[in-house]
Amino acid sequence: MLKNIWLIWCRTVDHRIGKTDDDEPNIPILTIKQAQLSLLIRSFILIVNLITCFFICANIIHKW
Repeated sequence: MLKNIWLIWCRTVDHRIGKTDDDEPNIPILTIKQAQLSLLIRSFILIVNLITCFFICANIIHKW
């Protein structure tokens, strides 16, 4: 289970990971369910970044 979560997280942050230390990293294939979870995580990170940017800009305009 932990290995599965680690694989999804690596794909979410676009990190290539190999199976062993000597293995050349390649892009692991995700199942549809894993890919959807990865997309959900990336979307959440993007939305948090956009909301943060909005509040920073709003604060700059408010204090101007």
